[in-house]
Amino acid sequence: MASGPDTALSVSSFINSIGINVHMEYTDGAYASESNVASDLAYLGIKYIRDGLPTNTSSIPTQNQITSLNELAALGIKFDLVTNNTNVQADLAAANALELSSPGAIFALEGPNEINNDPVTYNGLTGQPAAVAFQTAYYAAIKADSALTGVSVFNYTGGVPPIETPYGTLTQNSNGSFTLIDGITGWLAYLPVGITTITATYTGTAPLSGLFASPGAGQETGLTAGANGTLTYTYDNTGTAPLQTYITFSDWNSTTTLTGLTAVSGNSGNLVAFDPNMSLAGMADDSNTHPYPSNGAPPGAALTASNGLPVPGPSVITEDGYDTDPNDPNGVSLTVQAQDEVKILLDGFKAGKSQTYLYELLDEKPDPSDTDAQMHFGVFNNNNTPKPAAVAIHDLTTILNANDTPVANFTPGTLAWSATNLPSTASTMLLEKTNGAFDLIIWNEPATTTTTATTSVTVALGARYSGVEVYDPITSSNPIAIMDNVSQVTLNLGEDPLIIEVEPTAAHPRAITWPQMQFLPPAAADTPPAPIGRAWFTSNSFAAFDTQTLATFFPTPQTPPATPQTPTPPAAGHLPLTATQTLASHHLIGLITGRETDLFR
Repeated sequence: MASGPDTALSVSSFINSIGINVHMEYTDGAYASESNVASDLAYLGIKYIRDGLPTNTSSIPTQNQITSLNELAALGIKFDLVTNNTNVQADLAAANALELSSPGAIFALEGPNEINNDPVTYNGLTGQPAAVAFQTAYYAAIKADSALTGVSVFNYTGGVPPIETPYGTLTQNSNGSFTLIDGITGWLAYLPVGITTITATYTGTAPLSGLFASPGAGQETGLTAGANGTLTYTYDNTGTAPLQTYITFSDWNSTTTLTGLTAVSGNSGNLVAFDPNMSLAGMADDSNTHPYPSNGAPPGAALTASNGLPVPGPSVITEDGYDTDPNDPNGVSLTVQAQDEVKILLDGFKAGKSQTYLYELLDEKPDPSDTDAQMHFGVFNNNNTPKPAAVAIHDLTTILNANDTPVANFTPGTLAWSATNLPSTASTMLLEKTNGAFDLIIWNEPATTTTTATTSVTVALGARYSGVEVYDPITSSNPIAIMDNVSQVTLNLGEDPLIIEVEPTAAHPRAITWPQMQFLPPAAADTPPAPIGRAWFTSNSFAAFDTQTLATFFPTPQTPPATPQTPTPPAAGHLPLTATQTLASHHLIGLITGRETDLFR
């Protein structure tokens, strides 16, 4: 049983954690239209974008990019701008120019992107040492620039997380083992699928007291101390991909030789040593990862692996997402992209990421033959039509933003909920709106993203509430269920994240829109709103939609009139309707509770 009481986080803090990648310099494709980008961002409810820092001001595409960024800034959009080179002065000049034309638009400046894919050079250095040296110089220059006061600095990506800096050297022995140099406490490794046995032999004044890997994504089957200064550790990686892990020893003063470790870290082909007690001080304000899932796997496992190495302080995700290329082994269906990109945002915020940027807004160029997966990461198609992922993100932000008006010094409260039969692969997160409504979000991430199985989960709310709605943002921004005077909710939890909104005790005006049916706050007590296109329920009444008819349950049941009716002030059991409020089979809504205080909060 999962349970609270949970202290909620504010809805606005989650909304402000959502960002998305754009390429405004790509003027030969979908990003050529700044107006499309602006309308797409407004539809998604996203105010933060990540783009390249426009340094090459002599080029026409960069000039167009600067114009577009300024126009987006005028709409309230904020930027994380990633460097395209390792020229500190050129980067500062570009950032200052944009800050001058659009004050406050730059939220963050970011170091080099994915140095594992695009190695960098700086001051005679190459690769990761160059990235470290540049990042350090870039950070110092930004912090010394008064025009960029308050701008965050994100670390570079593609190195060894979290510090992404090798401290010391590993020596590979003739037998294939590695020697851990004195003073180095651990290293990064990728454990292959299946069982890996690590045998550590050591010399030194004190024996090692521990050997472990973190995080766990499989089964640790034993840590045993053998004779003659040896430790044996066995790990069964039960996943479908190599596990990024941190292996450490507790004794810092020994020289340790490892044998039997067959996995190696990413790009170098060697184990990379680092000191987990180091920090990003002097390099960045936020650590930074790109935890793309492999082979269509759920996002949570990839995020866990990328966070395997603890780093103090804030952290961000500046790229994550799925492509929808049907010929790409890593690609997913449109439906799975919608489900899992919403989960990326939820997972990132739950893991403490201050921001998570999806990759990306638009399919960059047409790819009718589906041969280039890079052209299929957008949540909008190349022709600017929304994919289901865009609709789902729109629904998510619409649901959460409703009735969440800014309130100074808002402090979220607690909800004493509990859940029965929640799968072990499920996650929960509690948010609160400024009007006092709680949003309990529940999502599941089984190993496969193609399952259609559902689990019946009962959520007890800890008290009885006058109004509770359940939402499925993958399908709609409207409730899939509205309940009156309940203390628990039963959900069919499948691949779609679900939101239980628990309304505050105090009443507040609200409109609920259904297909061809609206419920609006009455103009005054016991007075219906204008009848055209509206229905109004009096106190102590309720109605149920079925596939063909509107059945009403009153002291005297009534049926919809054949022609538009002019309503009179209703008595109990009176239901004004108009002929515009037709019902069809696709309008199956379910049970609607009908006390005025419940519908018209």
